Amino acid sequence: MRNLMLSSLLLLPIVAVAQDGPNMSPPKELDIFKPMIGTWGGKLDATFPGMPESSVDMKMTLSWEGQFLKNVASFDMGGMKMAETMYFGWNAEKSKYQSWAFTNWAPTPRIEWGVVEGNKSVWTCEPWDGGAGEKTVSRTTITVKNDKNVHFLLEFKMGDKFTQVMVGDITKLK
Repeated sequence: MRNLMLSSLLLLPIVAVAQDGPNMSPPKELDIFKPMIGTWGGKLDATFPGMPESSVDMKMTLSWEGQFLKNVASFDMGGMKMAETMYFGWNAEKSKYQSWAFTNWAPTPRIEWGVVEGNKSVWTCEPWDGGAGEKTVSRTTITVKNDKNVHFLLEFKMGDKFTQVMVGDITKLK
């Protein structure tokens, strides 16, 4: 009986905290991305250094996961398939968006910092081992054209400037 009473007294603070637990809803800064929730797809033109020009089939699905947005993307470049899962959220301390992207072709996650400028978001990654044996810096710009179409641009930093490597429009599929 004494153990039961002692256990009950120890559990009361935990139950009280659980009832008034932390707010688990996404930060309001992520509201700007609500129109992007859904599945998107399209063909992108690609010009990667040292490779011939090609076409890339891209598909991505953006959904809520707790306080983050989750982006699951696939890229098919003539039979070479790349998969990526990214989580992004709001870093209140830095007043920027932050993402962590995990791919099937790189040994470490890519960390990006994003800003929203009008109808576009610009994401620049920290130097990252993209699987080619050297650090890469990329910048992705997503420009919302309307509720069904966005423009996608991927650039790699080469020397002191960014060079376009993948570009095109994607369409909301559902």
